[in-house]
Amino acid sequence: MKHYILILILFIVGCQPTKVDNNAQVVFSEVNKEVTPVVPKKEVGITPSTKRYSGVGSLAAGILKITGDSWFFCGSKLSGKEASDMAISIAYLVYSNMDSVSLDVSAWGVVGTMFNESRIDSCALGLYPRKWAYSKGFLLRKGPSISHTKYDVLDVVSKKEAKSQFSSFDLGICQVLTRFYKDNPPSDFLDLKKGIRICILEMKARANGYRTKTPWLYWKGHKAEWYRGKIRRAVKKMGATKSMLREI
Repeated sequence: MKHYILILILFIVGCQPTKVDNNAQVVFSEVNKEVTPVVPKKEVGITPSTKRYSGVGSLAAGILKITGDSWFFCGSKLSGKEASDMAISIAYLVYSNMDSVSLDVSAWGVVGTMFNESRIDSCALGLYPRKWAYSKGFLLRKGPSISHTKYDVLDVVSKKEAKSQFSSFDLGICQVLTRFYKDNPPSDFLDLKKGIRICILEMKARANGYRTKTPWLYWKGHKAEWYRGKIRRAVKKMGATKSMLREI
């Protein structure tokens, strides 16, 4: 009888439902994987994975060195973590796009071109359209910066007066002329991710067309050693080594 009662008690205890703590936190362990960065609509930097492209970190450091404390990007001044994140984003996008189109040139030369063309600002508007917009009151210059928001630049290039005055606009981080990419709306040139893609495609076209590993030498539409010298000086300011400079 005692054995029967003991077995019955064990059976009842074993059938009790497990208590669930509603306040418990479930932790998911993420398996290592490669993450492709997605640039948000607002032009702010992100921190993508740098595992695939080993040169991203040093290139990002070079960007921060040459832009210093006066980096204006799409109408806003970048500093601190925001500037660091943006530098990493740009460096990653340069390397990943070069890789995707098999562009075998110096990534530092590409960024040096970006600095000379726009001061590394994806919302940059070319010199002559910008001066014209100032004279007409379509753009207002605030302080020492010539950087404007994407909205303001798009507003200028969409005006009938601007279209009748200019047959093409030099836009974006590499100041590529819109007539070279007629299937792309102006907003593509001013978008960080798409703008860098257009820049790399143009670098690839010039590298192939002129059979060169220094496409910035022909960035003005013809061979220009003086312009190449500007790129070399920019890359030197970024902290490039002598071996890197030989590739520019």
